[in-house]
Amino acid sequence: MLTNHDQSRIGSILNNSLEKKKLAASILLTLPGQPYIYYGEEIGMLGTKPDPCIREPFLWSSKGKDPDYASWTISKFSTPARIRPLSKQKEDPESLFEHYKSLIKLRKHTPSLSQIVMPNLQKVEIDELGVLAYIR
Repeated sequence: MLTNHDQSRIGSILNNSLEKKKLAASILLTLPGQPYIYYGEEIGMLGTKPDPCIREPFLWSSKGKDPDYASWTISKFSTPARIRPLSKQKEDPESLFEHYKSLIKLRKHTPSLSQIVMPNLQKVEIDELGVLAYIR
């Protein structure tokens, strides 16, 4: 998992960088084991501790267009001004949500990536700072 309900969201840790959030998702979904995605990570929701700030309502669509938008709280981190709602990300093939979808599809259809028992992870000897490489 990248984060959970007890940790600051990965989007905030990565300063809301779309490319870094995509990279984190790529690592999560290509490493062995059962991946867990905390709600909202797939659209890049933000928030840091305390708990109310990491448990803000999911952004389904823009506030003015969403009849089900949560009215019981006011979000401070994951607002439509800072995070593109799911409805907008579904329209963009380059969005974080679509990146998660493509990685999940790849994982489901690639036997070496979906293997969980006796993980097939091999180290790659590489002498380059800042590069993570592995073979599945």
